[in-house]
Amino acid sequence: MRRTVVIQREGTKTEVAVLENGRLAEYLAETDGEQRTGAIYKGRIIDVLPGLDACFVDIGLSKPAYLQKEDLLAVQQAEHGGEPLDITGLVKRGETLLVQVKKEGRDAKGPKVTANIKLVGPYLIYLPYGGQLKFSRRITDSNQLRRLSAWGEGWLQEKEGLILRTAAQEIDTDTLAKEGERLRQTWVNVKHTASQREAPCLIAEQEGLLEQVVSHLVSPGPTECLINDQRLYARLEKKLQPLKHVTLSLCSAEKSLFEACGVSEEINTLFQRKVWLKSGGYLVIEETETLTVIDVNTGRCTGQDHWEQTALLVNLEAAQELARQIRLRDIGGMIVIDFLHLKGEEGRQQVLKALEKALEADRKETHVLGYTALGLVEMTRKKTTESLWHRWTRPCSVCHGRGRVKKESGKNNTQGNRQPY
Repeated sequence: MRRTVVIQREGTKTEVAVLENGRLAEYLAETDGEQRTGAIYKGRIIDVLPGLDACFVDIGLSKPAYLQKEDLLAVQQAEHGGEPLDITGLVKRGETLLVQVKKEGRDAKGPKVTANIKLVGPYLIYLPYGGQLKFSRRITDSNQLRRLSAWGEGWLQEKEGLILRTAAQEIDTDTLAKEGERLRQTWVNVKHTASQREAPCLIAEQEGLLEQVVSHLVSPGPTECLINDQRLYARLEKKLQPLKHVTLSLCSAEKSLFEACGVSEEINTLFQRKVWLKSGGYLVIEETETLTVIDVNTGRCTGQDHWEQTALLVNLEAAQELARQIRLRDIGGMIVIDFLHLKGEEGRQQVLKALEKALEADRKETHVLGYTALGLVEMTRKKTTESLWHRWTRPCSVCHGRGRVKKESGKNNTQGNRQPY
């Protein structure tokens, strides 16, 4: 697969477009100073909730962070062993502790945090209290698993944990050891900094977008990276020196780099609810507070001679495109898909397999749960940040996000009284 990563810096905003075989596959963006998943804080417990097995932590933001019992257990077991019956056996009001943002806050809610710290590198994820060795699910070669397992078990110290990322299978153990030592030293520095400061305060900022870019570039296969910013170019060049399959290019152009690469127009469509398919069918994507609904429609597709053939044709194409849109828009959490109705079980299973196959390219964890009793397909995708839609848009001040206007009394048209609900 031919991969191109385009990095555009304009003002305080950095945007990344990932193209696979010339087609936009992922879009990332952030603004300077934006709160990021992965940041580490020294916080203070301000309220303990035994009924929810959780507590609130002041980390210095406008809203307190939410910490669940399950996000304290690894630290408890590493430090003391055993498992208390409830949250009151783990923490007390007024105590301080190190926490890491695992899910960004939104609207009136503060972020979700964990005490089970993870430090991420291009090839490894270091867990100070992990206690075990794990592997990316995409490492399937038995020889690589044996090689990496032998190295990891010898490298780990007491209480530590390690996750070997997909790219680790392409890297020699000396390079892995150097990265592991760097991450281990980072943790030592974090603890030292925390011991010198009063809670609540930020201890370590997550590298954020640049780290995500590195994870793309270390993936196997030829990769071209185009950058329009000298500072970002220098940082990436230093990080990616060992990689022979990556070509970095510093670009300067009168128009934006995205326009020069032909991706600006497609990025703008990511905020539209309707997505057309080549067959003439289309998707309608609706994001709500707790789940996302995707509706598949035949549209202009007349397809085959029989409905079953037409529906299967549109569904298979829709499975490919919706997997791509979910990744592009960074939609997470619960997702419900209303594919066109198929009578035959063989066709239904064919659609599920096509969806699962299309989701394999997604770096975030996904699970296809199958059909419900009503014939809808349920799936989940790991959610650590808000989707592109929620991050870069706001509700209309007139219709408050409802997107419709009232009709005139007794009339079935959109003219007349246009006052919002």
